[in-house]
Parts: sequence; structure tokens; C-alpha cells
Amino acid sequence: NVLLPFGFHCTGMPIKASADKLAREMHEYGNPPDFPAIDNTNQAPEVEGESSDTPALPGQFKGKKSKVAAKSGGQVHQWEIMRSFGLADSEITKFQDPYEWLYYFPPLAVEDLKAYGLGCDWRR
Repeated sequence: NVLLPFGFHCTGMPIKASADKLAREMHEYGNPPDFPAIDNTNQAPEVEGESSDTPALPGQFKGKKSKVAAKSGGQVHQWEIMRSFGLADSEITKFQDPYEWLYYFPPLAVEDLKAYGLGCDWRR
């Protein structure tokens, strides 16, 4: 049996970018934000010869969505992403500060890792 040391990879740029995006949304759309309705009528038409019915070649991936679209879960705004985590509007405003991300999410990750059964020395 081994107890592994564990650390969180909390890089500054993605967290700072998310915090800045949240602050920008609050500045543009209010607190809580009132986002405009998204108009889906301007979608690009399917290019001739790129039918979705044609099978992909062996070893070639043919996805229907881009990587970013697949990861977003349908939410476009950072505020909506935070709401999807179950956060209240009053809590979301705190995440304009990048340090709030570092205080809030690591304890939740520790709970999940313990529930998963990770053998770890949490004293370090």
C-alpha cells in the first residue's frame, strides 16, 4: 500500500481568463446578467460534398461538433457555466477574483477524490 502525495494543477491563465470573462459579462449585461437571446438562424449551411451521411475513413475521426462546442455543454457564457455547477447568483459574483477559484474548487476535488477511494496523505 502506498500513500501518494497529491497536488492540484491550478495554472494562472485559464483561471484568470475565466474570472476576467465573468467580470466582463457582469459589466456588459448587469449583475445578475440579462443575456440577449441567441439567434440560431444564421448558422452556416452545409458545404456540398461534406454530407454527414458519408462514413469516415478507417482511423479518421469525424465529429459533429468542434472540441470547444463539445466541452461547453451548450453554455455560451461563463455565468451560465457557473450556474450549471449549482452556484447561486450571489456566489458567482465572488468568482471575479481569481483567488476565489483556488479557495472554492480544491476542497470539492478532495471530497470527490476521497469518495473515489484515492489513497493519499492529505497532511502534505
